[in-house]
Amino acid sequence: MRDTTTISPPFNPVESTSKMTKVDLVCEIRRQNPCLTMAKIGEAVKLTRERVRQILNKHHLPTRVVKHLYICNYCGSTFKGAEYHRLFCNKSCYNNYHYAELECETCGKTFRRRYSQLRGHNYLHHFDTRHCLGVWIGKTYGFGKRKGE
Repeated sequence: MRDTTTISPPFNPVESTSKMTKVDLVCEIRRQNPCLTMAKIGEAVKLTRERVRQILNKHHLPTRVVKHLYICNYCGSTFKGAEYHRLFCNKSCYNNYHYAELECETCGKTFRRRYSQLRGHNYLHHFDTRHCLGVWIGKTYGFGKRKGE
């Protein structure tokens, strides 16, 4: 009676009818699946993990599993890891992406506001401080002036 509990590897590297050697199979599997571990490659080809490592080194192929690379949404550079929810390579890119640079209408200083603060408010005028807002209201609407003066 045959044992049906054995599990085949998750991929079929090459049909058994081809005349590739085990060395060629190891190299081909690594090129097709750079995220597979050496143990998984060894299982598929019936070699030890150490032998797979030796073959990969001899053919100048990576022996370590390739980590995922992410692309920064702001600057477009690639980075590893999960910084800032895998969207930005550093805090500076995160801030530059989320903050708008504005100029105060009263004093002319440049300042930054988060885009979420600007959306939906229909602000036509932007001020860096409450003081500048008060000065602008005074100039525009005559703050403290009486009619006829």
